[in-house]
Amino acid sequence: MSGERSDDAPEPQPVLSPLTGAAIFLVLVMGPGEDSADTVRSLCSELAALVRAVGFRDAEGYLTCVAGFGAEAWGRLAGGARPVGLHPFRELRAGKRHAVATPGDVLLHVRASRMDLCFELAARIMARLGGAVTTAD
Repeated sequence: MSGERSDDAPEPQPVLSPLTGAAIFLVLVMGPGEDSADTVRSLCSELAALVRAVGFRDAEGYLTCVAGFGAEAWGRLAGGARPVGLHPFRELRAGKRHAVATPGDVLLHVRASRMDLCFELAARIMARLGGAVTTAD
């Protein structure tokens, strides 16, 4: 295989990317109704293209975005049974690190070597989502 991807091929999330100096965490709550879920699903299919559109200007910027979904949102977004182990977000502690529990449906972890890249991608994501979500954190 040549390594080329078709436009509709799924692209894996960069969960193991190198550490970067800047990050934005967006915790979002979907609005009621199927339109909100449709908008979030649509963003999922466009997320890799948004990252490329912002990140192409600086190949050394290491811009990435990883999306996570809460247990309560799963049925609205994917339908069917929840994956084993999918549960509401809960507090995590590891040594001096502490991740608080959040009430969100969607978690977006945007990171790059520069904050301006993170900010631009986060702004584009939020513009794309419009009124389908509200920001919890």
